Amino acid sequence: MTATFTPEHASEEATDVATDPVPCGVSSPTVNARTGHIGGSHDSSGTLLGKKQRQQLGTVTPPLNTLPGLPAGLIGRGDELARLLAALDPNADDPENGASGRAVVATVTGTVGTGKTALAVATAHEAHRRGWFRTVLFVDLQGYTPGAVPVVPEQALVTLLRALDVRSPDIPPTMDEQAGLYRFLLHDLATRQDAPVLVVADNARTADQVLPLKPGPGRHRLLVTSRHAFPELGEARRVNLGVLPNQASIDLLINILAESDPDDPRTIDTEGLGELARACGHLPLTLKLAATLLTNHPRQTPRALAARLVDTSKQLDQTDLGTSSSTMQAAFDASFENLSERQAEMFVRLALNPGPDISTGGAAALAGMPTDDVEEVLADLAAAHLIRHDHESGRWSMHGLLRDYAEAQRAIRTDDSPRTAAAHEEARDRLLNFYLARAEAAIGCLRALPGDDIPVIFEGRDDALAWLDAERTNLIGIVNTIADDRPHLAVRMSAPLCEYLSWRRFLNDQLTVAAMARDAAQAIGNLQSEADAWNNLGSVLQDLHRFNEAIAALEHARDLYQQTGDSHREAAAWNNLGLTLRSVHEFSEAVIALEHARDLYQQTGDSHREAAAWNNLGLTRPLPTNR
Repeated sequence: MTATFTPEHASEEATDVATDPVPCGVSSPTVNARTGHIGGSHDSSGTLLGKKQRQQLGTVTPPLNTLPGLPAGLIGRGDELARLLAALDPNADDPENGASGRAVVATVTGTVGTGKTALAVATAHEAHRRGWFRTVLFVDLQGYTPGAVPVVPEQALVTLLRALDVRSPDIPPTMDEQAGLYRFLLHDLATRQDAPVLVVADNARTADQVLPLKPGPGRHRLLVTSRHAFPELGEARRVNLGVLPNQASIDLLINILAESDPDDPRTIDTEGLGELARACGHLPLTLKLAATLLTNHPRQTPRALAARLVDTSKQLDQTDLGTSSSTMQAAFDASFENLSERQAEMFVRLALNPGPDISTGGAAALAGMPTDDVEEVLADLAAAHLIRHDHESGRWSMHGLLRDYAEAQRAIRTDDSPRTAAAHEEARDRLLNFYLARAEAAIGCLRALPGDDIPVIFEGRDDALAWLDAERTNLIGIVNTIADDRPHLAVRMSAPLCEYLSWRRFLNDQLTVAAMARDAAQAIGNLQSEADAWNNLGSVLQDLHRFNEAIAALEHARDLYQQTGDSHREAAAWNNLGLTLRSVHEFSEAVIALEHARDLYQQTGDSHREAAAWNNLGLTRPLPTNR
């Protein structure tokens, strides 16, 4: 475990901390030597320590809304929207209204493709518009996102705490502490804003992802979307989404046709549109795709398109696909066949991106074309409802089913053509280099001191940090996907990524990446990189209060640094080991380790870190016993 003795990180005692950076540059929060707590702002129960820390934490008072943009074309869900709003209404808990005992959790469940996220986001926007909640928080749990690992509760809590303006050094290490701080801040925010808070947890896979996000007492609300109901949530109000009613399906088709051409005669062909709605299985996703096909082919009748989809679906029924799956794939096939070659190639290449969304710049790297050109192609795909564009963030994403379909089509193309396979490998390499160059440049911005030159890619530190925040899932996915076939690059990517994850206190992500870096370094026989990875593992394990594992990892790092003859980094490992031993009250062993660190820093001429080691030695003493 490491820290840097700086005024902004000093605790109330002001003399508690002094430490070193970990070898590959991962910075860490300070350690309160009086309490042994990481971050200096909470005790072991997650309660706040004093007025000073309370003022430093969670300073957001203006209205805050982190929801995605309002979804367009939400048709046929009026009843479900009303039921959700009734469940979320915080005024129903007002004793003056004669109501009590209303659930604080509402869930939207349903099969894939029924529009759960769209309904939840639209409901949350409406609740915010009505003034029920001045603060609305959104977190994507990625339970069923293709290519993404489901978000664990600690990661979700860190995301929410960051949104609540908690500084990275003040985010506690354990889930219980994080949840305690989260609930305290919701209560504090509600008091200051005179309004409760709404939290939307989208795409949950398990109840364990959601339970720590429950907001606690008060009029707060938690809105969850999932394919499954979670009895563990207690008395939750559940809205189950099925397929759209027949008339709502027809209305959705008419709406999209009329947006393209208000005078389109097919808008009054209710019988033909009814046949098309049935062919689409009344699923919003397939209905939108079919409507777009009609707008792109003005002479095609709804009945003719319905017959085509039914025929394709019947052929697919002869395979191992079920009726619902074959209905959707028939619509996917028809939409894909309608694309130009440039559009189709862009669509399948998007499956190469390891995360749930991508920037225009990342897509340009995949396509190997200028940003303006790729943006035009992406806009065409969004108009076809094959991908989605978030206008606020500027990022592009696709439904999980379409992501799977794109990957399947990409596999077909690469299997049939070695030339295409080679082109996709080149596209993957360009994307990797895009992420790597920007990740290293972003960390350069974060490390820069006043007056230092910063990489021209970013306008400054805030811009670099915003890029890392947006790309976090993609960067982790990159390391995961290249760890086996490109271990050298996996090791290189993990260094800036671990530093950022430590900075932002995404400790579970940092643990995952450090472990992948260690394995990749072992695979290529790079002892120096393996030692760095072990050292970073030790640091994050200490942050997570997994002290025995941290000690073992740091001893591995120390031994490897001794083998490589790197005395300076060996000193860092000794220092981190000493601090970890101190955390478990092994004071004699901690003193020995810190003396080794001090002597090695002395030998290598690093007087700054030598002073830090001296300071750590001075702080390593048994805690006083209350009598």
